[in-house]
Amino acid sequence: MKPTLFIRLIATLATLWLAAAPALADTILERRYTFDKLDAFWLATLESPPPSASWFDVLGGANAPAPVVPPPANVVSDLPFGGVIIGEDRTAGATAVRRGFPVIAIPLDIAPTLHKRLALLELYLVRYRYFERGDGNTAAQLDLLRRRQMSAAAELYLIGAMLYFAEPTLQAKCQRLERIVSVEKDSLTAAAAETMEPGWRPLMPVLATVRGRLDADRLRKMVCAIAPVRTRGEMQRIVTTRVGERVMQRVEAKVRDALSLLNAAGREFQGLVNDMDVEIKSAEILELERVLGNVESNLMLVKNDQLNAATTIAEIQAVDLSQLNQPSDLQEYKRAQEKLAAMVGEIDKVLEATARLSATTPDPAIQQELRVCESLGSLYDQLDLARDTASLEASVLVPYTNCLSAAETVVRRFQAPSLDQAFAAELSRHVRQLSEAFLVGGN
Repeated sequence: MKPTLFIRLIATLATLWLAAAPALADTILERRYTFDKLDAFWLATLESPPPSASWFDVLGGANAPAPVVPPPANVVSDLPFGGVIIGEDRTAGATAVRRGFPVIAIPLDIAPTLHKRLALLELYLVRYRYFERGDGNTAAQLDLLRRRQMSAAAELYLIGAMLYFAEPTLQAKCQRLERIVSVEKDSLTAAAAETMEPGWRPLMPVLATVRGRLDADRLRKMVCAIAPVRTRGEMQRIVTTRVGERVMQRVEAKVRDALSLLNAAGREFQGLVNDMDVEIKSAEILELERVLGNVESNLMLVKNDQLNAATTIAEIQAVDLSQLNQPSDLQEYKRAQEKLAAMVGEIDKVLEATARLSATTPDPAIQQELRVCESLGSLYDQLDLARDTASLEASVLVPYTNCLSAAETVVRRFQAPSLDQAFAAELSRHVRQLSEAFLVGGN
């Protein structure tokens, strides 16, 4: 593809995407609401039934609670304060001022309804904010939307006031008041009964009473700036934590100082060792220690006569050496030598005969198995009588035993029955069984 055609294709695809982008955005998030959409939402969710003024009697009656009450006098325990949140103004350089904020739960019979309508009212006001006026909208339609917006704001204000009293923490109360103030500034500056829908007009007296009693903007500034009173247990935990942190900091500093001193002493000691430059001959010292230990052991043997040297010397001195020159003793010695020579000859013959075992058969496999015997022919001639007894015995017995084991293996293999012999024996057994069966059966 040529570069010019490729660029044109990319430009065409970009133009198509830009043209389809608004439609795609409308399908994902609709941010424009016409009169028909707002009217349909109001009729389906909020119109019927309208709110009842009795829901808010706790706010507008003669016994309506004050938004701020005097704090209890005996705030000393760690238990929750009954129905009141205690706040304290901790402005630096000023005397702490405590205030009480009542906590009044919403009645159970209306709580689900109020929470459901709260969500729907918030949703309607958000959609009203993105109302798109059309060319066909009449003045009556626009006036209807303004009345509904005022009605939704009034009901939302009263529900927010109920929730303000129900919240159990100062932070949650602050959030409720911030929303109330926002709704009041946006939608209720010119609120009157005639500016609301007929079903919402009974709320107007309650709304006026609550707005005057709360003074939401001033109350918001107070609640959001105040801090909860700390109980005795909380203060103990705070003090313990801070003291522990200070102790750990001091201990850590002491440990660092001690490690620094140890490191400095180590470096100083290493420098002294390096300056000495004394060569330590470890191998020579160890060898000297070994020799001295052996000498000490030998001296103890001699000192304690553990070798019975005194007895041996006495026995040697008691021997009559003159008897060695007698001819009879020499003859006995010669006869013993002759017997020994004859015995050695017999042993040599046996070893040579054993060494020729591999030559007794023409089978290469058997010759290979018996090849370990060939070294026995010169075994006696190669004996080193200066070696220790165990090594000398092993040098004779090991090759001799290996040769006998190989020969025994070959002999056992020849003695074992062949496959033909085993088959013939099994066939004979079966013939004998058939004959016995024939004779017993009489057939």
